[in-house]
Amino acid sequence: MPLVTTTRPATTCDVAILPTLHQLHKEPAFAHYDYDVLRQLILAFHPDCVCGEIRPADWVKTDGGRRPGYCGPVEYRECILPLCRERGIPFHPVDEYPDEIAREMGSAASGEKAGAESGDPGDSGTAQQARPLQVEERAWSLVVEAFTALLQRAELGVGALLDGAILDVIRAKHRLQQVSDPREEALTWSPRNLRMAANILDVCAGYLGGRVLVTVGLEHVPFLTDHLSLCPAIRLVPPVPEAGAPGWTAAGR
Repeated sequence: MPLVTTTRPATTCDVAILPTLHQLHKEPAFAHYDYDVLRQLILAFHPDCVCGEIRPADWVKTDGGRRPGYCGPVEYRECILPLCRERGIPFHPVDEYPDEIAREMGSAASGEKAGAESGDPGDSGTAQQARPLQVEERAWSLVVEAFTALLQRAELGVGALLDGAILDVIRAKHRLQQVSDPREEALTWSPRNLRMAANILDVCAGYLGGRVLVTVGLEHVPFLTDHLSLCPAIRLVPPVPEAGAPGWTAAGR
């Protein structure tokens, strides 16, 4: 009797989280992670699709960034979306937050940095947000100083952003914010990351056996990592093979 073999369907999806820096990609101090580096990292991962920090509603309103209006942080219109169109890489918007939250948090700010175009409810992609009220001044200064020093280690190239120390500082920042502004953390930041994680899982269900690259502001990375690591269908992988290797630099990508 011949041996019958069956091919089992794929049960997992390889997911990498690639941090972005929003406006800072264009700053000379962060030339080690400019748009050229961002493009090369996306292509080097060979993703079957890219997920990003754009709300589905904004994606529809702007026809995927082809029409005027807010369509995610600046690096999407200027780098990520054109690259996906050029290379035929499917893009999935996965951010989610209510319009009223965006208006409330953006009312005191101006320009795209704070999402005044309908926009981004306040995460700058880095730990350098407005200082929370009632947080002890020295503790907050130490968090910002530590974050900036870690981020600007140009000798590490993109490795500076993939260091676990960066994620520890971001977590420390949000512990401070939990003390100073628990309502914002409970109403806005935590639900936003949970919704993003759920949307990413929905996308991954269609790419089992494939590779999904998630592009999000750096500040989201530790929280999405925690949420996605709980799903058996997700296998988290580094956004670049050399991530964390001693002496790894952008030039060595």
